[in-house]
Amino acid sequence: MDKDRLDLLKETEGYIPPVCPLTGDERKNFYLRLSAVMNVSEEQFLSGKLFQTLLYQKDILPVMYLNENTENTALKIFLQEYNLHDEFVYLHSVWDTEDIDKIATSELADKFSYYWYPSADDLLIISPSFEWIIGVRHDGALFFVRFQEKTR
Repeated sequence: MDKDRLDLLKETEGYIPPVCPLTGDERKNFYLRLSAVMNVSEEQFLSGKLFQTLLYQKDILPVMYLNENTENTALKIFLQEYNLHDEFVYLHSVWDTEDIDKIATSELADKFSYYWYPSADDLLIISPSFEWIIGVRHDGALFFVRFQEKTR
């Protein structure tokens, strides 16, 4: 997460999100798996290609819309309904183009409003198995895509 956002949460909410930024080998492994499963290179990912493909293509429709009344519970309900029980997920915001954070899925679901800001954020939530990805666009549109690893 962006340092300014972390500072703001600490100042306004008295809360420091327990995110772990990927570094070194973790980052390298993330991009290798991303490329193998989603056919997106590190350069394409950092340039926003995955955001554009997932969140702005006309042929990929949102599965739901979040709003100020639903944002605090919608992700948790969505994860339950789709039976997505990974221990952790990768979190990537368009504002932190180079940051990829690892976060407990339960933390993200319980405190989603700390991680996504309506009207400002496009957010990707990526499974550690790279089998699925959730995209939440700044207007509240939530997208869900499943991937299968390419056979070698």
